[in-house]
Amino acid sequence: MTNTIIADSSAVVRSVIKQILLKTVQLRPVAEASSFRELQAVVRSGDFGLLIADTGMFGPGELPQMEKLCNDATLPALLYHPRGSMGRTGIKVAMSFEKPEFIKFSSGRMDSYAAELEQIVGEIRQAMLFSKHAGGAGCSAAAGAGRGAPEALRHNFRAVFVGVSTGGPCALAELFKSLGPGFPLPLLVTQHIDSFFDRNLISWLCTETGIPVHLAQDGDLPAAGHVYFAPSDEHLTLEAGMGGGFCIRLNHEPAVNFLRPSVDKMLESAAAVLGGDCIAVILTGMGADGAKGCRRIKELGGYTITQDEASCTIYGMPKAAFEAGGSCEVLPLGAIAGRLWALGGGRRNGG
Repeated sequence: MTNTIIADSSAVVRSVIKQILLKTVQLRPVAEASSFRELQAVVRSGDFGLLIADTGMFGPGELPQMEKLCNDATLPALLYHPRGSMGRTGIKVAMSFEKPEFIKFSSGRMDSYAAELEQIVGEIRQAMLFSKHAGGAGCSAAAGAGRGAPEALRHNFRAVFVGVSTGGPCALAELFKSLGPGFPLPLLVTQHIDSFFDRNLISWLCTETGIPVHLAQDGDLPAAGHVYFAPSDEHLTLEAGMGGGFCIRLNHEPAVNFLRPSVDKMLESAAAVLGGDCIAVILTGMGADGAKGCRRIKELGGYTITQDEASCTIYGMPKAAFEAGGSCEVLPLGAIAGRLWALGGGRRNGG
């Protein structure tokens, strides 16, 4: 959970934002401030992961002090400002919006407000990740009503790699349903699976999710929006192609982590061919397969997501990746598709 400060001069607005935060999965309202003086004291009193603040509550001389306070405390911020005013900020990791519609408060839309807020916070976390790369340069972004992935956060991701084991079929079905058709990147999956069950699983997923799912063939050129599964007893790896492209290579090399196919084998190959231009997702499963590969992709500047414990059937593989330092973000299963759309730079169909 992310400990969050709510700063607004209006007690009513603070109450509305607090109610929205209580509807989220990852955000916890733990402190409030109605003035810059109160905010100073709150920030210095504890360990916080996010500030949500109305810039209109700060005087001209207080805004620069507020920016310095956040930078010194490495406190990311979601700022909203009066309509028509400028939303620029000197905070290293921040996003700025015109005063949001949710301040008007509609109790019937609380869930949608909470979902939008979690997506915004996810983008702020991406900013924190990318601010640690590219020479450590800071990263801030402004967005308006037509917000997509902020320009400063966009990355040339080229594929998504998913590792999963126990509990995988149902988890994958939920993930693919949530992604829906038209996803802008190919997805390559290593699922620990018994021999000869792979074709049945793929047939079921095609029927259940309505998106194209394939049993990978040696030499396949992965297409956007399609899913490619490692066959049972074969490692799925990549090979660089002409013009910066890549293709799938299958092999019977020795088992890794006593497994073939192996998630680590897939991820380490992806890191070698695509560098930081890939996304890794570790879902429910027993053991530690995928932990080393996730850490390598993260080290190269890629993005890695591990499923949270509460939504896992077995919290083994995601836990191992997290504990190895290979997780950029921990998410419940239901939030992963939305994050992938944001990272992929596309717009979800119907969204």
